[in-house]
Amino acid sequence: EDVVPAPVGPYGESKIAAEDYIKERFILPTTSPLGYSSFEKEEYERRSDKRVYILRPCMIHGPGNKGNL
Repeated sequence: EDVVPAPVGPYGESKIAAEDYIKERFILPTTSPLGYSSFEKEEYERRSDKRVYILRPCMIHGPGNKGNL
């Protein structure tokens, strides 16, 4: 089993965008390099024979960064 920490990036910047993406799985709603690379990594893991858990921390931010509120 793998645990893959991943930002919300591949699914948009909000919970609603993430839920919409999951419902319509074949549309990638991001064009950011981070979002695209995260999406590719997750797809690679999904195609493996391992059981994979993808963790998306609810908020990580630092000075000057609004986080995802």
